[in-house]
Amino acid sequence: MQKGFEHVFRAVRLLVGRNAKIHQRLYEATRELALALKESEQWPPDLFARAAQIHGQLTARGRADTTINDMDTAAAEQLANAILDVALAVDGLKRHRLEMSSHPAVPRPLHRRSKHVPN
Repeated sequence: MQKGFEHVFRAVRLLVGRNAKIHQRLYEATRELALALKESEQWPPDLFARAAQIHGQLTARGRADTTINDMDTAAAEQLANAILDVALAVDGLKRHRLEMSSHPAVPRPLHRRSKHVPN
């Protein structure tokens, strides 16, 4: 899969695979999201816009650590879930692209009508 999207999946692993406070996990996931966004040509425009909006919320006070540390737990969880939603959309896109590449459009053979000869 494309390099930028791999950062999205790393963000998910950081969010769900660690036993740390949500703020710490979200901060680490934010770094991966920023790296993913640098690969903008890989993203569909609507999905890129959503990911950029989330990143903007995570850095609204200039730096991610400042912004995230000032969040209450509910806001941090909401943004973590938003990253997970983006990851699900990326995964769906990945699956669709794989499906399309493994099943290229093959023209159907022309069916000839058989000539029915009555007895």
